[in-house]
Amino acid sequence: MNREKLMLLGMAPAGGEGFTSTQLQKLFFILDQGEGSLRRALGGPYFNYRPGDYGPVSGDLSVVLKALTNDGLVVEGKDGLYRLSVRGQVLGELDLLDLSESVHEYIRELCVWVRSLSFSELVASVNGRYPEMAVQSCIQGCGMTGMSMSVRGNPGTRVMGVRIG
Repeated sequence: MNREKLMLLGMAPAGGEGFTSTQLQKLFFILDQGEGSLRRALGGPYFNYRPGDYGPVSGDLSVVLKALTNDGLVVEGKDGLYRLSVRGQVLGELDLLDLSESVHEYIRELCVWVRSLSFSELVASVNGRYPEMAVQSCIQGCGMTGMSMSVRGNPGTRVMGVRIG
């Protein structure tokens, strides 16, 4: 697995729907925090994060996103949202098929969760779960809104209703 594959398989469950840059930053931050079977399945961490104005942010992720855009695998719309191109979608879905059903389902549900929250809800939820990344944030945390358990993926735990491990 590499950064590019991770980004494609992480965006694939959206089925061509768009992500804001903040949604992508939080999605891949949470995936990078994985432990247990999630860590074994995905490897990583892939990106270097630092506390930013809205919680964890990675310049590395922005560079990879730009490269995927230049390669035609991601499209940045006029609405400012990032979507997988048809080719990017196919590649991401193929990479998802290489994962266990529980990890695939976790990524799908995490993708849905990240996209379902407003900007402030998403930032506050991630900041609440990872306060060390909220030290410079304009929005303070309130815990992982809508999450049934930790998103760290410890072996044998249920994450967003999905057994990991």
